[in-house]
Amino acid sequence: MKKISVLNNELTIAKDTLNKDKQRLDAADQRVAELTKDNESKVQALKLAQSELAKQQTKLDAAQSELVKTRRRIETIRTC
Repeated sequence: MKKISVLNNELTIAKDTLNKDKQRLDAADQRVAELTKDNESKVQALKLAQSELAKQQTKLDAAQSELVKTRRRIETIRTC
């Protein structure tokens, strides 16, 4: 009879430990979900910024090309 009591006590302890571990795991899963959502927002913001930078670079390249053309025209006018 004593063995059954000891085993029941050990089972209760094991169940309690399992429940606590499950609660911690659930909390960790929730935190991972929050971090994932936050990271997705950051990735979207970075993609948007990268796209904007690419557009600005294209405009800058076009402006530099125009500047080179203008300088060539000025130089041509000066030499004539």
